Amino acid sequence: MSSISSGGVIFAQMYDDHRGVSDRALASCRRFYQAEIDYTDDQVGRLLAGLRELGRLERAFTVLSSDHGENLGEHALYYEHGPSLHDASVRIPLIIGGPGVSAGRDHGVARLEDVMPTLLELLAIPTDQWPSVDGTSLAPRLLRPGTAEADARARAFVHGGRALHAQMTKFLRAGREEREQCINGPRYSACWDPDEQPRLYDRTVDPDRQRDLAAQRPAVIEELMQVGARWPWDKAHPIAVRTPRYKLVAHPDPQGAYRFELYDLRADATEEADVSAAQPVVAEALRDELMAWFDDAPPVQHKQLDSDELDQLRALGYME
Repeated sequence: MSSISSGGVIFAQMYDDHRGVSDRALASCRRFYQAEIDYTDDQVGRLLAGLRELGRLERAFTVLSSDHGENLGEHALYYEHGPSLHDASVRIPLIIGGPGVSAGRDHGVARLEDVMPTLLELLAIPTDQWPSVDGTSLAPRLLRPGTAEADARARAFVHGGRALHAQMTKFLRAGREEREQCINGPRYSACWDPDEQPRLYDRTVDPDRQRDLAAQRPAVIEELMQVGARWPWDKAHPIAVRTPRYKLVAHPDPQGAYRFELYDLRADATEEADVSAAQPVVAEALRDELMAWFDDAPPVQHKQLDSDELDQLRALGYME
């Protein structure tokens, strides 16, 4: 196992609130996060002021968005986003302005892949000149307020990230295939590095994973490896579908099925109460839609990165 003082382990412990370290820093980190938002707001203001001075603002389409949100303690995840499908991670700002766009707030479902077709339509580019796109144009909703109510059938599908730190034990599978990886049960974790035999840790008495119990508990190792066989890497992550009102989240279960949670976002914006039992018709319908989408989703393509791309990822903090 990696040294407990290594950077990757420290980051994973921070994301997992190991021994309460993240929760103790939460108030300060929230202030830093707010400062980052204030700085961004100031810079966007400078951009808009510059467009106005150049006489271009009134005829320009402007888009402000983000690639993801950030969990600041929501659902026991701190300062991370990839593993979570709750709104703290996946609900982001999307502000579009320009000629003909009405002021106001649209409460319908929108996705980042909708931005390109939206801009193409706003710019009156003929559809036969569009590239192939996955998204749907939001232009009708921007130009004609109230259209969102007619878009109640809109859906946003999403799956959680797979590039998890091996030390994040809240998830069924964690780590990376080319590095240390783990299969995590309720109590035990089986972990191994490439070309090595699995190690076994009892997290209830050894949360830092220092004592390998593989020799004493071979049956537990075998059981966890069977879980891994049921959940290959391209399947062992949460998936979700969101409507304007509801979100259904599916978590991999060790036995090979999914555990579903349904949230009524109007009544429960922080997604604390599973209403599957109270809304069985909604839960079943969304479950069918979600699984049909996931079954049809193309397999993940692993791109070989060149040295420049690797350097850019390191500069952004995504790689060590």
